[in-house]
Amino acid sequence: MKANTKQHTVYKTSTGERLPGVTTVINELGWNKNMLIAWSRREALAGNDPDKIKTESAKPGTLTHSFIEGHIKGEKVDTSDFTENQIELAKNSYFAFVEWEKAMKPKYLGTEIQLVSEKYRFGGTADMIGEIGGELVLADWKTSKGIYPEMTIQIAAYKIAYEEMNPGKKVHHGGILRLDRETSAYDYHDISSKKMEWGWDVFQHCLALYALKKKK
Repeated sequence: MKANTKQHTVYKTSTGERLPGVTTVINELGWNKNMLIAWSRREALAGNDPDKIKTESAKPGTLTHSFIEGHIKGEKVDTSDFTENQIELAKNSYFAFVEWEKAMKPKYLGTEIQLVSEKYRFGGTADMIGEIGGELVLADWKTSKGIYPEMTIQIAAYKIAYEEMNPGKKVHHGGILRLDRETSAYDYHDISSKKMEWGWDVFQHCLALYALKKKK
């Protein structure tokens, strides 16, 4: 399979109306903006191009997702569009995923699941829906330096969209799996129903502000 290099997915209603993605709604409202500004300033002062660094840094994460999807589907990934360093970093993250898989023994029901909420008018792509310990779990893979609150918000929104599209199914837990590209270690965070309720409350406010912003 060809490694996915597409950065943005277009989400539409059944009538063809374009909808914002979950990460767009969260990011456009400045979540973690102060941290990003501080980092960009440090890199610029050091003579580096922050935009170029962000673009290059994202590529190993994109390839990691492709490695994982290929692993689950039993398909070989074409890495011809990536550098040796990017491939090496992605492999480190992938090896961390394999260790998590051995420990948690998930039963995969779907990967790269495109979700659309017609009711609340947003879309998103969840990395995995599956069963862990007999319970339905919706999870995302991350290659970031840490686990951040907006990740819980993201998973909570995916949960609502998934349950809307699959009446009768109930997501019991969310999961954030951080895969370290340097050490091949993993850090799995279980997101309880209570935490997802908090995340959904926050996302609804973000969504309302996003809609108001577009009306100006």
